[in-house]
Amino acid sequence: MGRLTNALRGASAPRDAKDAAAAIKRVHGRGASRWLAQQAGISQRQAQRRLSGQAASGRGRGPQVEDLAEPEALSAEALMSATAIDAGHVDVTYNGKSQGTRKVGLVNIDGALKGELTEVANMLMDGDDAGAEQALSDALLGAYTARTGGDRDQLKGTLNVSSFRTGFHIL
Repeated sequence: MGRLTNALRGASAPRDAKDAAAAIKRVHGRGASRWLAQQAGISQRQAQRRLSGQAASGRGRGPQVEDLAEPEALSAEALMSATAIDAGHVDVTYNGKSQGTRKVGLVNIDGALKGELTEVANMLMDGDDAGAEQALSDALLGAYTARTGGDRDQLKGTLNVSSFRTGFHIL
């Protein structure tokens, strides 16, 4: 797992049981309550309540919903529901050599970026961390280029984000 994947997982930690429930539902679909019931050692009806937000996940027996959500699913869910990403300053490389920093800053999610983030989310769910990192790098640098008046695909395959200097936040 690379630096970008670590930053993404850190930014997408569950803020509450609702985030975790959405991630569990994304992975397990219609079988989410059965899976949660088995993992938490609770009844399927109680699992349904926890997933719908009707019951506090910290009450009663068994682990909390937040503890059972998979990191990949949390990251994917956070990207899919994002309205903006604050990437701040990023370090970039070309052929493995440092090319300084770029101020990507706050990027609002438009239609094109939403599609690219969906690809990143799907790669994360498939376990393709390297592909997800490359796709996230391309998406962020594409948004940066478009904001500065360039072609969104101009930097694809040339510059790569190697780290987030000032943090990475999903809004």
